[in-house]
Amino acid sequence: MRAERVGCDLQQVRVVETRSVTECREAIESGAGGFLAIELTAPKCEAVLDLLLHVGQQGKWPAAVLADRDMKAYEWLVRELGAVHFVTSHRGLAALSPCVRRFFEPSPGPAMGTAERIWSMLPWEN
Repeated sequence: MRAERVGCDLQQVRVVETRSVTECREAIESGAGGFLAIELTAPKCEAVLDLLLHVGQQGKWPAAVLADRDMKAYEWLVRELGAVHFVTSHRGLAALSPCVRRFFEPSPGPAMGTAERIWSMLPWEN
């Protein structure tokens, strides 16, 4: 699944659903970047791990992995491959929202030094 950067209002995020790892890889290759949420199951475990390695090397697709509790042993492996979140329960989905929101928030401008920050707060022009 991917979405385009629109702002931090998640209601405005465009979601694209894919039905296979191959289809997901094609969507990733054709897109500029987004947030990836991918289901990890035993039958497609190797393909998902390979996809995580691929997107981790690109660096523009943070990934969350959604799995059943019986896949819990894979948590640290998928995190090592670059997953920013790993969910094995419905309650865990609530913690995914801040990760997605942070990704879609506009980037802050360049950091200001102390003197620049003070000058910017003065009531007159510099």
